[in-house]
Amino acid sequence: MIKKVEWWLGLFLAVFCLTACTAQKKESGGERGVQGDERSEVEQRVKAIYDDVLRIPNSEEDFSGSKHFDEKYCSRAWKEKLREVSDREAEAPGDIGCFDFDYWVMGQDIDSNISVRDIKVVDIGESAATVELVLHNFSDQTIRLEMVKEAGSWYIDNFIHMGGEYDGGDANLLQRMDEYLNE
Repeated sequence: MIKKVEWWLGLFLAVFCLTACTAQKKESGGERGVQGDERSEVEQRVKAIYDDVLRIPNSEEDFSGSKHFDEKYCSRAWKEKLREVSDREAEAPGDIGCFDFDYWVMGQDIDSNISVRDIKVVDIGESAATVELVLHNFSDQTIRLEMVKEAGSWYIDNFIHMGGEYDGGDANLLQRMDEYLNE
């Protein structure tokens, strides 16, 4: 009888421990220890960024805001790489340069019905996140944003145009800048 009680008690403790560990893992956001709120924070940040970006094309203001948006919403590393690209472009005035389109809207022109939807965090850690979204600018385009946490907020560290028509494959813009600088 005592062995049966010990067996049931052991089974109960094992189930209790597994349940408690699973609940703790869910509360912490998984194995990486990231709070579930962090995903929501990143999604809200991206939504706020694109609300600002898309506000201008839908108003009477000119859309020449890439530099403004880069300063406001991109990481220190992205801005430093852009400065290197800008310096290189200044050496060859008249050339197209690194980008022949605006990566904030993934095009040269802006559709009056431009929009962003389906913002989703696909990977997250303590200081880095990957977000995918659908940008509609004349057609639906899947964009992946690599983000980093700096000074307590999330900033874009790279734009990747998934299946992008610009390079015939995924257009990784950080890689594009590196290639341009190494030509």
